[in-house]
Amino acid sequence: MASITPTITPSNWKYDVFLSFRGADTRNSFTSHLYKALRQNQIHAYIDYKLQGGEKIEPALLERIEESYISVVIFSENYADSTFCLRELSKILECMENKGQKVLPVLHQLDPSHVQDLTGRYGDALCKHESDCSSQEVESWRHASKEIANLKGWDSKVIRDETKLIEEIVSDIQKKLQHMPAPSIDSKRIIGMKSRVEDIESLLSFGSTGVLIVGIWGLGGIGKSTTAEAVYHRNSHKFEGHCFFRNVMAESHKHGLVHVLQEILREVLENKDLNIGTKVLPPYIKRMLQRKKVLIVLDDVNSSLDLRDLLGEDGLFGQGSRIIVTSRDWQVLINACEEDNIYEVKNLNEDDALELFSLHAFRQNNPIQGYTELSKSVVSCVEGIPLFLEALGASLYKKTSVEYWESKVAQLRTKIGEDIKKSLEMCFDELNQTEKKIFLDIACFFGWCRRDVLHQTLDLEERSGIDRLTDMCLIKIIDNRIWMHDMLQKLGRQIVHQENVDPRGRSRLWEAEDVYHVLTNHQGTGKVEAISLDMSATKEMNLSPTAFEGIYNLRLFDFHNPNSPDELTRIRLPQGLQFLSNGLRILYWYNYPLKSLPSNFCPKKLVELKMPCSQLEELWNECQEYLGKPIRVSLCVLGSEVPEWFSYKSTEGSSVKIKLPAHRNHTNSTDQFSGFTFCAVVSFGRCQNDGDFDIRCECHLITKGGVQSDLIFNNKGDEEKRLSPLKREHEFFWSINSHCFFKESIHCLSKDYIDEPE
Repeated sequence: MASITPTITPSNWKYDVFLSFRGADTRNSFTSHLYKALRQNQIHAYIDYKLQGGEKIEPALLERIEESYISVVIFSENYADSTFCLRELSKILECMENKGQKVLPVLHQLDPSHVQDLTGRYGDALCKHESDCSSQEVESWRHASKEIANLKGWDSKVIRDETKLIEEIVSDIQKKLQHMPAPSIDSKRIIGMKSRVEDIESLLSFGSTGVLIVGIWGLGGIGKSTTAEAVYHRNSHKFEGHCFFRNVMAESHKHGLVHVLQEILREVLENKDLNIGTKVLPPYIKRMLQRKKVLIVLDDVNSSLDLRDLLGEDGLFGQGSRIIVTSRDWQVLINACEEDNIYEVKNLNEDDALELFSLHAFRQNNPIQGYTELSKSVVSCVEGIPLFLEALGASLYKKTSVEYWESKVAQLRTKIGEDIKKSLEMCFDELNQTEKKIFLDIACFFGWCRRDVLHQTLDLEERSGIDRLTDMCLIKIIDNRIWMHDMLQKLGRQIVHQENVDPRGRSRLWEAEDVYHVLTNHQGTGKVEAISLDMSATKEMNLSPTAFEGIYNLRLFDFHNPNSPDELTRIRLPQGLQFLSNGLRILYWYNYPLKSLPSNFCPKKLVELKMPCSQLEELWNECQEYLGKPIRVSLCVLGSEVPEWFSYKSTEGSSVKIKLPAHRNHTNSTDQFSGFTFCAVVSFGRCQNDGDFDIRCECHLITKGGVQSDLIFNNKGDEEKRLSPLKREHEFFWSINSHCFFKESIHCLSKDYIDEPE
């Protein structure tokens, strides 16, 4: 029969070496000296400090043997007197044969033949055990003694200098550890992280000299700590000192930063009695650190100042040292290391996410029969965040009711569980008030919006909050659009729900039932800052002229309809509209039913006005003051009267002359046009050969002093820009960003709807 090579499971190793010895013979001599030498060489050795008698071996000690990569058996004169030692020996042989454990025998002041041939005092001791132990067990001890004593090892009678002998043993162990296989990346706890670990190891450049700091960045629960831990365990044996310090933020808040620094130094320098009373290290500690090549992981750091104090001055650690820092905050990391050395942890892909969830929900790699689609539905709700997948899987373990699973999925589509919520709230709680406001606006109102739109709705001093949310991994900017993870969006909405049981007391309204209740009952209050309504989801509303009077702090207003444009009007104002908040920054009202806005409406902070498919013919007449900043407009205006500073339309010719307000026409430079968006709409009658003619659209900007800049779009000759197929209306946009820098964009339109420029 072919032999089977034992499978080594490095992910289970907690110790480099397990020491098996007879305490009465060598505890206070050879064994203690060997243990000290192992520690001085950063070899993690396990030694049992309990006095060994003839009692039954503890299960925990057997586990320590299984968790060790190498076992060193120190055979001494009275070793076989102890059934405790002999049971250890049998377990060591079992691990060698079944787990591939390395075993190194040391014959200390003992003739090797006495163990190998079971003669002399060693053989006699085994015979004595036959009177109080089973013959089968004694025979197993004899077998283990012979097998292990015949392995290659050391004899103290050959190398009589104990110091030299210990040096040889330590050197041999170091060589074996250097060839120790790295722990598996595909263990249960780090599914899908193989590429993560390999990428970070590449950034760490273990073969290079110098001290290097690498950051691991990502959302809470994304797997930063688990990834860092995998890297640490795979590589810590390469360093003279190492430390993995968890939860730096929590520990420093609880015990102070000096305590954190002291614990790190104790582990790295292997001195549990080390005490420091200040963040300023004494010279002798600095010298010890400078002589050591160390690997340190600082997990969950949220303060740049704390990180600076923990890392100390340049040159504090020895050449080849590596520092890994995990944080949710990009700014913390960028202040400590180069941008190229910051690794962003991404969500798990669908297959890995399903596997991780299955391991916790079913204790196997795949869903059990009949639960595959339900499992995929659960997984889709959390979009590949490992912590959430583990928590949800554990909550569904042994839940066999399909109805229960369906209920859980329905719940996840709108809310998040308490365990997940607590994790995410930690991120939210770190924000200041302005950042929390922006976070909730995105969660409840903006969604997949353009960054510049969100930017313009904020005051100047608030705008840095967008970057802060990005740094904290709470949002991402993708193609200039704001993206927020569904779980974070649900968190934001739950936070708003918790502001008040009564929707009138909440800052943001988006559920159709709440909006209907507040508006139809004239119960709006100054606490409401944003309303977003999917008109296809609400009942028809007949609103009074004063429906919005109580909502005087409204900033964001969005009545949208994602369904058919031909759908009947859902919102009616039979008696007109008397009030809209002058604090509005965004006004979007699909199918606005009136021909004008309230006459007293003077929105000086308005940055976006969209009234698609509306009946609007006139904006507002009484507020002629320029609004202070350009606004983005999307209107369907049919023969309307629009303030001259707002827009112009020509129905009787191919050109129009624009007169800007006086205060915008005071310089002899086209720089004054910066920030404006110019739009030209070209309409066509019926044409038999629509594709046979070209379009040329020109915009000439002429200052009072005669300085002219020309903006020209010519459809002819540019196949990519040709307007094909030709629609009834085409619009041309020029966004003026700075003097003589123009951006053109073209949109093919149907019917009379004018969309916003991209």
